[in-house]
Amino acid sequence: MFIGIDFGGTNIRAAVIDRNGNVISKSRIKTESQKGYDYIIENLINFINSFVNENKIEGIGIGFPGTVSKQGEIVVAPNLGWENVNLKEILEKKFAIPVIIDNDVNMAICGEKWIGAAKDYSDFFMLTIGTGVGGAFYLNNRFYGGVSNNAGEIGHINLFPEGKICGCGRKGCLEQYASATSLIEYVYENLKKFPESNLSKNDNIEAKHIFDGAKNKDRLSEEAVNYMCENLARGISAVVNLLNPEAVIIGGGVSHAGDYLIEILKKHVKKYSLDYSYKDFSIKLAKLGDEAGIYGAVSKFILS
Repeated sequence: MFIGIDFGGTNIRAAVIDRNGNVISKSRIKTESQKGYDYIIENLINFINSFVNENKIEGIGIGFPGTVSKQGEIVVAPNLGWENVNLKEILEKKFAIPVIIDNDVNMAICGEKWIGAAKDYSDFFMLTIGTGVGGAFYLNNRFYGGVSNNAGEIGHINLFPEGKICGCGRKGCLEQYASATSLIEYVYENLKKFPESNLSKNDNIEAKHIFDGAKNKDRLSEEAVNYMCENLARGISAVVNLLNPEAVIIGGGVSHAGDYLIEILKKHVKKYSLDYSYKDFSIKLAKLGDEAGIYGAVSKFILS
């Protein structure tokens, strides 16, 4: 059995999973990142201990929100303020169990490949759309991380050279125009143009409210969703034209919009893609939801 961990900025979620993908037990704790590095490490060790003490664990896999090297070292984790942290080494010394650490989106795509929406594909990519836009690749039936394990950063494709400032420090990145954050910003920027919109009555607009509004023909919501999907499609079609994959798997919070989102994306991606490249291409929703990274962290041991 293995421990799969999804290390988030708010919660650390974990499950014990067997070689067939069956969940034996699972739990979560608060990350409490404001308490600092030492507290988080101690809290994580105690959390892992609660599983190790009750199960025969063969390995620990962790999906982490940041840049992770091929060797499993956390290069930078902006939301935690970490740089050059060798969490793999720390945990292997503590538990004497093999540990694999990778970026959370990289883990998610491996989960979807193992037992999710992508199990029948050999060449595909995955997008997670939420606060930002993350990506990862599977090519020729193998995970592809690139020379620095940093492949898949589709959120930083440059759409508009003199556009909005991105968190990466550059201007005009796709995630500034195609994330849940940008969707919400678009609505707030255009509320005055649509005084009849039901969104004007909401003081705390979330992506779900906008998609629900679009499904109910609220004009502002429809325009905002179309704006987001068109920009996202530009990034997806760039990958379609460059790599000619079988599919893109859509995950993250925005994927909860379901088939409504997929149908709009299909229309825009087809518009920007080469006909022959798009002919056999599919756009699908992820199946594993918030647990994709947990399954993916375990799959690193199963599929290796």
